[in-house]
Amino acid sequence: MWYPWKHVKGFARAMIIFATVFLVSTGLCGMNLEILTTGHGGGGSGDWFGGPVLTAFGMIELLCMLGSFLGMVITGVAWIFSSVFENLQHRNDGRPSITSANGDSKNSDGKQ
Repeated sequence: MWYPWKHVKGFARAMIIFATVFLVSTGLCGMNLEILTTGHGGGGSGDWFGGPVLTAFGMIELLCMLGSFLGMVITGVAWIFSSVFENLQHRNDGRPSITSANGDSKNSDGKQ
């Protein structure tokens, strides 16, 4: 079986997994809503399968959608912060910047 995250690592892999869970949960939630509102497939809302079981599955799907959405947001913010931090490190060539008392910025070897 082919997985879209097979050769991807890091933040991109987490984003792909969260997006996949979100899309699958959204599709299942839509099917669940269709069955509950029209009464086709699993019986009407008074049936044991159409009522409490589909409602429980719907709540699980909504929780999966919420969790995967929050995961995508948190992963995106962490990815942005990580990129900014890496760019700042490369700008200083890996040396920490020291600010003197008069505001001149110098690297650890004394060069500006």
